[in-house]
Amino acid sequence: MHKKGEGEQFNWIFVLVAGSIILSFFVMFTFKYVELQEKKQDVEAIRFFGGKVLAASSKIDVGDSGALDSDAENGLRFGYSVLLGQLCTDNTSTVYVNKGDLAKYKLKDEVVFMPREMQINALDIWILPWKYPFQVTNFIYLADPKTRFYLVKDAASRDFVDALEINSIFNVTKVTKDQLRLTSKSKVIYFTSEPPSPVDLKLLKGTFTDVSFVSINLRKKPMEASFFDFQTSSWSSGTKFYVTEEDKAQLYGAIFSTTKLNFECTINRAITKVKLLSSFYSERANLLGQIDTKEGCHYAEMSKTLLAYTKDLSLVDAVKQQNLAGAGCLWVF
Repeated sequence: MHKKGEGEQFNWIFVLVAGSIILSFFVMFTFKYVELQEKKQDVEAIRFFGGKVLAASSKIDVGDSGALDSDAENGLRFGYSVLLGQLCTDNTSTVYVNKGDLAKYKLKDEVVFMPREMQINALDIWILPWKYPFQVTNFIYLADPKTRFYLVKDAASRDFVDALEINSIFNVTKVTKDQLRLTSKSKVIYFTSEPPSPVDLKLLKGTFTDVSFVSINLRKKPMEASFFDFQTSSWSSGTKFYVTEEDKAQLYGAIFSTTKLNFECTINRAITKVKLLSSFYSERANLLGQIDTKEGCHYAEMSKTLLAYTKDLSLVDAVKQQNLAGAGCLWVF
């Protein structure tokens, strides 16, 4: 009888151990399956993003503008929550999904302005040409459809802010400081003479975790953008960007960005394209001078100005004016 009891006890122990092993296997299998499905979703999401964004961009010629509303029939909707981010360093920009271990897209000629990271189910896209003063490339702006943009103006900046034209697919409100009321997923861009203090911003932010602040200094020439960092509780140093009376494309880039690192790096990528094109047009001006020798066509001067423009973008007006050829002269661009 004693041996029989020991045998039954052994059987129960065996069943428990074997059951635990089998249960552990199925738990491990379930987690691995979920992990595999998540990785699959990440890859599909970045392919979907790349295909949609690039498809939209390729259909718009440089010099034209367009937008893709997430609510439209062909809008960019993922069907599940995606952490979409951008990392731009050393003139190299990469868009990634979640941690980016498997799903990332290295940008080539595309110039993309977007938040550092955003948890989204869908994406609004705006494509705008950058002309400074010649047509350079298309800028792509990305935002969560749920984001609310607040452009804060004062007496000095009211006319400038009111004249800004941001595509209607985005939720943009132009307010004074006293009219500002934040919600979740708010992006606040100050065009005021002085940016708010860190204490004021923390009070304004309250319990929201998805709020960001940018300050645009209109008095600086070129203008500068500063981004508030809650980790250091301070404004970043100003990042220079370039606008003309007719073109505010880089300014809009600051509105859609959330960190100094990404904005500055993206601006530098755009400026690199300007310098390459300016060098090309400088050579073209030299060639035109050899072909067209009419008196009054100052191609040599134009070539020198374009070469100087590669180092100093403040010469944009001089480049633009010199390109307005006299009677019978050819335009360089």
